[in-house]
Amino acid sequence: MQINLLACCYYCHDNTYSVSALTRASVYFVHQFCDWLFPSRDGDEPMGLRGADQILRTAVERAGLSGKGISTHSTRRSFITKLAKRGVSLATIKKATGHTDLKVLSRYIEVTDDDVKQAIATL
Repeated sequence: MQINLLACCYYCHDNTYSVSALTRASVYFVHQFCDWLFPSRDGDEPMGLRGADQILRTAVERAGLSGKGISTHSTRRSFITKLAKRGVSLATIKKATGHTDLKVLSRYIEVTDDDVKQAIATL
């Protein structure tokens, strides 16, 4: 598994938040010594959904970003949308995210009016 630490960004609606160098370094460090990007306290399994959600909610609150729409769901949606906009095939995104149905996956991909205009312009 490779992580592009220099290109880490978090997208939330129309805003882009760059991930700090410290966060990128933390991800790199954890990945060197653990099989999970977000390990449990013991490090022998991935962090649970509730734990991840609580940690993110606390961090968002402490950063003064409450009410900005940042959640574990929005990060998943942002990740999927970013992959799709970079041309990654839906089959690959489906496999990477564990979706079993393309119809469900397509709900996560945000398509703007500009995206539609650009698609038509390629003709």
